[in-house]
Amino acid sequence: LSQLNKGDLLDTGNKEILSGVKYEFSNDVIVLPDGSKEPISYDYRMNFNAETLVYCLTARSGWEWFNPVRNENRFKEYIERAKKITNK
Repeated sequence: LSQLNKGDLLDTGNKEILSGVKYEFSNDVIVLPDGSKEPISYDYRMNFNAETLVYCLTARSGWEWFNPVRNENRFKEYIERAKKITNK
């Protein structure tokens, strides 16, 4: 798992759908294919860390869509892996 630094450019997903838009980590902006930048108001949602991942995987309220798989071994393994990352 590599460390992200403020300003690192991250892919936002499928280029055919999102046209190559990048997210500038922790700077409240997206970078368009022409290099211009646009502010975003939801930056906090994109700055994911291991603690947030563990919370999302284990929270019983607000994350009910995980309920059908919570007792599957693979899901439990993902939770344990995420917890180990938070302890580093």
